[in-house]
Amino acid sequence: MSFPPLVCMKKQILFGLVAIGLAVAACTVRSEGDRISQESDTQIQQYIAAKGLTMQKTTSGIYYNITAGTGTRSPKLGEQVAVSYVLSRLDGYKFDSTGISAGKPEYFVFGTGQKLLGIEEGLSLMKEGDKAVFLFPGNLAFGSTYYDVLPPYAAVRCDITLVSTRTEDEQIEDYIAKNQLTVTEKTDTGLRFVSTSKSAAGDT
Repeated sequence: MSFPPLVCMKKQILFGLVAIGLAVAACTVRSEGDRISQESDTQIQQYIAAKGLTMQKTTSGIYYNITAGTGTRSPKLGEQVAVSYVLSRLDGYKFDSTGISAGKPEYFVFGTGQKLLGIEEGLSLMKEGDKAVFLFPGNLAFGSTYYDVLPPYAAVRCDITLVSTRTEDEQIEDYIAKNQLTVTEKTDTGLRFVSTSKSAAGDT
């Protein structure tokens, strides 16, 4: 079915206006995102200057200073990491922590989105035993989420220690050793058999 030239022209104009509208909207979103990112970076730079810190910066915008421990292993995707950390606003107010007062680290699976993007990326720069100070821009911290003590897109400080990183196999071996279990058989797939009782002689 063909349309008169005037109808086709109107459709072309309409499609053009829609395309322009979408382009403007996309530019507006990018501009707002750039503005927020710049404000967060400025806050962090002012904080670093005020505290006299020496820090490096990742391409994503995280500022960091790592104090090396004695470990040689960095976390890999799917491994269980043990960490202790404190999250603070840049004015020094501490609003979240784990494993500090109790002396027990928190465990989670690395690279699965269980923690802030900044924490996940920061840990990838660390080795077991390392201590680090990270300054996360808002988009790698809590983003647009609002808390009573933290405004949206606020920059966040994270003091963190990477206690350990363990593969699934190492976790099982640690459990066996801690509980003094005796493995009677191990399959090619890694399944362990532990004898918990013996049948009496002659039992079937």
